[in-house]
Amino acid sequence: MNSNNDPRDEKLQAGEIVIDNPVLKKADNFWFYNKWKIIITAFAVIVLGVCIWQSCTKENYDATLMYAGPYDEINTKENFIAVQNALNAAIPEDIDGNGEKSCDIVTLIIYSNDQIEEMKKTAASESKKIYVNAEMNNQELQKFDQLILAGEYSVCLLDPTLYERVKAAGGFRRLDEVLGSTPDCANDEYSIRFADTEFAKYFGVFGKFPPDTLLCLRTQSNFGGKTADAKYDTSISFFKSIAEFSPDN
Repeated sequence: MNSNNDPRDEKLQAGEIVIDNPVLKKADNFWFYNKWKIIITAFAVIVLGVCIWQSCTKENYDATLMYAGPYDEINTKENFIAVQNALNAAIPEDIDGNGEKSCDIVTLIIYSNDQIEEMKKTAASESKKIYVNAEMNNQELQKFDQLILAGEYSVCLLDPTLYERVKAAGGFRRLDEVLGSTPDCANDEYSIRFADTEFAKYFGVFGKFPPDTLLCLRTQSNFGGKTADAKYDTSISFFKSIAEFSPDN
């Protein structure tokens, strides 16, 4: 080894690198003591940015409605558009002022145990086999519970099994409170047999719905403040427009 080698040519061992720059030292110390705060803050900023972007790009609607039950054909393009057009006609006013009345519809295809068994029996009688994705059915049921709890969709068209699930928790408004009286087509004090309404009879697309589908109004959610109050008032008007519909008006 040449004893005249410049010491600066020698390599530092791993772990022996030293930061001599005072600015870099301060930055390194700041990161060491605050890195989790920085990471959490950055994450929050990203999430907030995504939420703002979604709010700005989300299509506005004047009313909302949830269908939950076994009628899967509602999700075909032709039927969905026909259902939406019919419901748009029941919206009292153009809330967002864009010149059009539009209804946001969420559809959850959920089968009860009795319905699944009946489907299997029918298939067996025709020498056919039927498969129901139990996991997906449970996921849709969980989503239903979440949306009902959130209260975003107050006007509902529900299968009786799902209706009873929410009714047992006191989740619906009394018809006489909302409409002033209980209509002849009422199923009970909280729901209406949708197929018997003039609205469902007038718009032929609803003739494809299960005849036991129930129209009901969710109690108001405790979340959302004044914006939610205004939205719920619109839902009440929307519900009344469907329940009290007359083709002569």
